[in-house]
Amino acid sequence: MYIKSPAYSNGFTTIVDQNNSDLKNMAMGYLVFSQTNDEYQMDTRGCEVGINIAFGTVNISVTTADGVQTSYDGLGERQNRFSGPPCMIYIPAGSRDRQITATPL
Repeated sequence: MYIKSPAYSNGFTTIVDQNNSDLKNMAMGYLVFSQTNDEYQMDTRGCEVGINIAFGTVNISVTTADGVQTSYDGLGERQNRFSGPPCMIYIPAGSRDRQITATPL
């Protein structure tokens, strides 16, 4: 399968999901913030979601379907997409109260 990634734009951009692939319960995309402390809340609509942190750092807070609240701070550390290994965020299906705060480098 070959899917060309859309151009970067502010917010979450879906790269692959059930609309353009055989994936039925998963979506992948990227999240772009233009300013420090920008926030983004997302609705996973019953899908698992993988987010690649291309550069900068993010804080994420998620409440899973079974009610467990989990928070991670300072995920990602690259200055750009080529300056180190990538960092991915996995958000389980059925999660709610998803909030991501960015700290661009």
